[in-house]
Amino acid sequence: MKKFIFSFLFLILCLTCNAQINFTNMSDVVQCNLSKNEIYSNIMQNWTNLNGANQKGINSLDYCDKDAGVINIKTKIYLGWHKVNMLYGYNGYANSIITYRIKDNKYKVTLVTNTVTFEWSAESNPESETVDIKELYPKYIAKTKLYYIKKSSNDLVLEKMPNIMNTYFNLCKTLHINNEDDF
Repeated sequence: MKKFIFSFLFLILCLTCNAQINFTNMSDVVQCNLSKNEIYSNIMQNWTNLNGANQKGINSLDYCDKDAGVINIKTKIYLGWHKVNMLYGYNGYANSIITYRIKDNKYKVTLVTNTVTFEWSAESNPESETVDIKELYPKYIAKTKLYYIKKSSNDLVLEKMPNIMNTYFNLCKTLHINNEDDF
């Protein structure tokens, strides 16, 4: 009986240690003491600053409806650079959609990543390829024309992307309240 209990506990411990956070689809509800209009205007004023220190990321407003309290932002989150040889490599970008659903005193933030784009850094041959995230994570099954994408996706998607996406999602959940006068 002791062996059975020990085996069962060991199995549960292994399953919890190997559990991974789904960084391709994150969602959270944030409570605050602001009205629907204040939350909406705050997000609309600050959506271009979502990248934080990541200056290579690109945000674009996709859809906004003040009455319904919905804001959609398309974003290209810079994941990093993968060195292939002495001179060239790939820049990796996660193509995501951020959705804000706003009500009085709360808002829901959803960050969904569907594709990853790899851009070759060679100026003489600037190629890029966009791959569905389901083909890269959790197991690489993509058949790409560019030779080095498999190694790049392992380095960028499997190793760097979870931390980058969690940091980015935390930035999306934060309202940037400015108490200073607009002088």
